Amino acid sequence: MKALFYHDLHKNNAYECIKQAAEILSGCGVEIMFDESCIAAFASIEKAIYGKYDELLKTADVVIAAGGDGTMMRCAKSLGSSRVLMLGINTGRLGFLASLEQSELFMLEKLALGEYAVNEHMMLDVKLCSSDTVKLSDSVLNEVVVSRAASHMCDFKIWVDDTLVSETRADGVMLSTPTGSTAYALSAGGPLIEPYLECIEFIPICSHSLFSRPMLLSPHRCIKIMPDYSRYDKIEISCDGKKPVALMHNDYVTVQMSDKKIRFVEIKNDSFFDSVNKKLIKPLKTYEK
Repeated sequence: MKALFYHDLHKNNAYECIKQAAEILSGCGVEIMFDESCIAAFASIEKAIYGKYDELLKTADVVIAAGGDGTMMRCAKSLGSSRVLMLGINTGRLGFLASLEQSELFMLEKLALGEYAVNEHMMLDVKLCSSDTVKLSDSVLNEVVVSRAASHMCDFKIWVDDTLVSETRADGVMLSTPTGSTAYALSAGGPLIEPYLECIEFIPICSHSLFSRPMLLSPHRCIKIMPDYSRYDKIEISCDGKKPVALMHNDYVTVQMSDKKIRFVEIKNDSFFDSVNKKLIKPLKTYEK
């Protein structure tokens, strides 16, 4: 087995965590790979292979992502359309996308022994269009948000396929995957959804209506979002929390299920509901200063 590391060394204890994980896997006969930018940082790890990340990814069996949920999302996006497995190690706070905590690194031995399950999570393909021109194309693991800058109110029309299903006045509208249902979508009033399901969650953000509610849509639908440009300006789109991109007059956004799926490695026997209880109902873990 070949394991490629993807990490955020700015996170608390990330360096020590990655070094320990690499040593455990190497001791189990797993071939360890790092991006060439890490040669100096991990020189003490014997037999590690270094190269360009994209080239190493072509030969990897699994990518070990160490960091917070933001790191996990960036790692997922780096996998593109490959079928490479992904295993997350939480060195952030919440770490809802991670399979293991730092205190559970000993369980990495199960990865080398093949004692794990694989769960596929859907993604969404997002396009920013003007007439028939695609100005921006992206894939998201969590959510896409269309809103006015500084959270000012705007009117939005929402089509599902060719049917107008909603006209809402709100700070913005969000379309989320089941994986993203525990992130921004949850804070915006959406329901919890098991991440292994396939559906698209529509959520109006701070809607100025008592009757505007989230909706769950078939994953096979194509959703179109059209802001009202006649009365409002400074409308933006943000994919998985990245820096917003401004929409121009008459731009619209389409969202549909992607052909890409992220194959998460599950080593523990914890269910989705165990994670909800530990990470969302109980207080977030804290760090000693």
